[in-house]
Amino acid sequence: MGWSIASAGDVDGDNKGDLLIGADGRDHILDTTGTAYLVRGRDLDETGLIYINSVGTPFMGTYQGEKAGVSVASAGDVDGDGLDDLLIGAKGNGEMGPEAGAAYLVLAQDINFFDPTELPQIGYQFLGERALDEAGSSVAGVGDINADGLDDFLIGAPSSKYNHQGMGKVYGVFGETMSTQQLLANSPIIIEGLFPQDHTGHAVASAGDIDSDGFMDIRIASPSLYFHHHPGAVYILEGGTLKEGGRFSVHDARFVLQGENGGDMLGFSLGFAGDVYDNGTQALLIGAPAYDGSGEDQGSIYIVTEYP
Repeated sequence: MGWSIASAGDVDGDNKGDLLIGADGRDHILDTTGTAYLVRGRDLDETGLIYINSVGTPFMGTYQGEKAGVSVASAGDVDGDGLDDLLIGAKGNGEMGPEAGAAYLVLAQDINFFDPTELPQIGYQFLGERALDEAGSSVAGVGDINADGLDDFLIGAPSSKYNHQGMGKVYGVFGETMSTQQLLANSPIIIEGLFPQDHTGHAVASAGDIDSDGFMDIRIASPSLYFHHHPGAVYILEGGTLKEGGRFSVHDARFVLQGENGGDMLGFSLGFAGDVYDNGTQALLIGAPAYDGSGEDQGSIYIVTEYP
């Protein structure tokens, strides 16, 4: 438990933030089907040791080795009902082939907070394209890319072997294009990596509206860029470019942030730091866990507030 953690936004509309916690190794019916737990802020009024079974609403995978909960995120409000929805990745899902992967979108209005639920019974399902793609390894709500008033989200498939093994791919889904079961191959936005073994889409995240054009921008990480020498890279693509949908490459990025040294694995993790310098700019966090500082693989975190 805790392989993945994220803010869930406000799922129940009580003006308190909620939590989403992934336990991708949990066994339900079969081995490592995985589970994600929703914990409401109202249930965390007391401090101390808290058992997840006493406060968490479980959403359970149903396929052996599915690893539901390997990634979790708030989707934002994708259906316009004023409540935040949930994203749960399941990179081992095998419906489209072994480890093709999948991601589930769970709408807040469909949640029964008192009963455990199997994900195929409640979630909108987004299925990977091919065996071993591991779609759902990363998920992220990224705000409103196309300025239609509904929030949109990303699903990463870092092991996608389209053209090249492990090049990676990221899918973007607009709020209004949801269907109960959808093939990621038919997603409104498809963004491909550049080189074999880049693992593009290992991490995905919003970048905020860094160019102030009214469209939310996105970040896509390729921590294994150049494979054996993997300095890693993070690509920032503008929402204004993506708003109409289509097929893209990370080569279309407006900004590219590359690791300092071979082996840094820049972009292994992505996050937000808020307005840390009180200058109106949302700082972006980028992790490089294999950065060598005063020791081997000491790791480094970069706070980015300015762009070329």
